[in-house]
Amino acid sequence: MPEAPEVEVLRRDLARALDRVRIVAAKVLSKKGVRDVLEGWMERALEGSMPGRAGRVGKYLVLGEVALHLGMSGQLLLRKEEPCPDPHLRAVLYLEDGRFLIFRDPRGFGGFRRWPVPTLGPDALGGGGLEPAYLASVLVGRRAPVKALLLDQRMVAGVGNIYSDEALFRAGIHPSRPAGALTREEVAALSASLLATMTRAVEAGGCTLPDGSYVRLDGLPGAFQAELAVYGREGLPCVRCGSRVEVARVGGRRSRFCPTCQL
Repeated sequence: MPEAPEVEVLRRDLARALDRVRIVAAKVLSKKGVRDVLEGWMERALEGSMPGRAGRVGKYLVLGEVALHLGMSGQLLLRKEEPCPDPHLRAVLYLEDGRFLIFRDPRGFGGFRRWPVPTLGPDALGGGGLEPAYLASVLVGRRAPVKALLLDQRMVAGVGNIYSDEALFRAGIHPSRPAGALTREEVAALSASLLATMTRAVEAGGCTLPDGSYVRLDGLPGAFQAELAVYGREGLPCVRCGSRVEVARVGGRRSRFCPTCQL
């Protein structure tokens, strides 16, 4: 579930908590915690790196040659004590100041992998992925639903189900509209809506849904969920017009929208 705003919040949390602290050892506890690398490679690649200097591209947190994707339920947590046995614990990073970074992932879709990851589009936050001209260039002539293209990480890295639904609502665009049918004004509105929505989500500490899968580095939830207009609100009144928020499958994913406000 974590998208670019949640990973950006974690990156900033790491920068504040672990400015110059190095990893002295890493331990992989589950093969589900590592993707596309040989056994032992990740441990060696992470040793000596500084989590507080991590970067981010899309939904990936980048530590030198290693990238972490949180998947649907991954959590990166800072602990003062070594974690107790946990079936969902995938990796433990030992820090030089005696603390621990742990990676938990109950559903097992996340994990560490070699960086760079090929075929990623430009980053949605600060990487040009939401510039109107760029967005227009990847949508023009496309018959696929605009929602499906926003979720394609080859087009724009970092946008997922939550922020695509929210931005499309704020821009007044139905998620099933053919991408190539959007006017120049609609593309500009969508670009501004995506950037404003995701920026605000970072300011609010990310979005923690009822399943509690995403939390910040200290284990506390984000607050942007209180500002959601359509995501998770199917069947409830639209915050603008009072119509019932509907849900439909668009491009293989569930999409929430207002049938009155989004055309």
